[in-house]
Amino acid sequence: MKQNTLRIAHITNNYTPFKGGVVQAIKAIVGQQEQQGNSCLIVTLDFAHNDFQEPFHVHRVPALFRCTYAENQIAFPWRVKHNIRRVLTAWKPDVLHVHHPFLLGPAALRLAQQLHIPTVFSFHTIYEEYIHYIKIPAFIGKPITRALVRSFCNELESILVPNSIIKKYVEKHDIKTPITILPNPIGNDILPHVEPRIKKYLTLPLKLLVVSRLVPEKNIEALIDCMRILAVDAHLIIAGYGYWQVSLEQHIKKNFGNTNHPITFCINPSRQKLAELYSWADLFLFASTSDTQGLVIAEAMAHGTPVIALKGPGQEGVIINNYNGFLADSVVHMAALIFRITLNPELYIKMQKGALESSKAYRADTIVKNLNNHYHELIGRYKPKSWYSLFLKSTV
Repeated sequence: MKQNTLRIAHITNNYTPFKGGVVQAIKAIVGQQEQQGNSCLIVTLDFAHNDFQEPFHVHRVPALFRCTYAENQIAFPWRVKHNIRRVLTAWKPDVLHVHHPFLLGPAALRLAQQLHIPTVFSFHTIYEEYIHYIKIPAFIGKPITRALVRSFCNELESILVPNSIIKKYVEKHDIKTPITILPNPIGNDILPHVEPRIKKYLTLPLKLLVVSRLVPEKNIEALIDCMRILAVDAHLIIAGYGYWQVSLEQHIKKNFGNTNHPITFCINPSRQKLAELYSWADLFLFASTSDTQGLVIAEAMAHGTPVIALKGPGQEGVIINNYNGFLADSVVHMAALIFRITLNPELYIKMQKGALESSKAYRADTIVKNLNNHYHELIGRYKPKSWYSLFLKSTV
């Protein structure tokens, strides 16, 4: 290890061709880590038999077989421990950064313990809220998921969480590993090229935006309901992709009938297009109640766009009422807050400035510098597990 530089291996079940928040966060982190002189390796799944070009630092664990579920490519890896051991022993990382507690994550953690590599885990997701994807009854799946996550987390050297709300959530589940608050960064590719212009007043129709995967847990139906009761002329763009689009279109028809409605889909937009939409919008809307951070909130704020969101664990750590947006208790409350902003130009100007200022805390250069400092601290205090405890775990 060179002075102040590190060899960092990121282990993730989600990477390209996916485009979700975790993927964008990993890209932003790795890009900035390499820019700061570190060497990075990404170990992930082989979703498409390497049918797309990618940087040399991405290693894909071969898949035994692949399938598609809910319009997502699923890969079942082959000889996980063998393949991860081969790449880690050859590459010799100073630290392992794991992004999921299932599939690749546990195998990588066990190997890291055997190879005496300190391991940090980013708590990206409240995993028990996604049980519906594997068709297990919640009363069975949720406690099993919590137990698996707890067991995994208690084997780590460090856990990273995006805010104090998620820190409290992790602590209440009897997880003893040290927890550090460090949010995911926004990528430089989504930042505006010039300083955003502060809008002095709002014109009708209001330009509203949501950026999201089109899946049930994102609660986009709530935003459609909000548009129906909104007491001011407005146009909502729903930007994203996902299998839930047809259900959302049906919900729009249920609310607005066959008449023209004020809602447009922008499917699978490029990052450049997303940046344009963030700048276009007067207000950004967010309705998920299960996200741990909601990276799109920080992206919108980087363009000076205030955010109106339903209350949830991710947004409560970012949005400050009357400063960079509002947290709403309900759909009716959200509609009332939007209407209030249209009547108060001074408040809108204040919130645009607050959004810009708030977004600075999520810039990649600052967050990754703090992350790398955390790695160094972790390496400095790392104490390998005893061979006896590792032997017992390997026999279980």
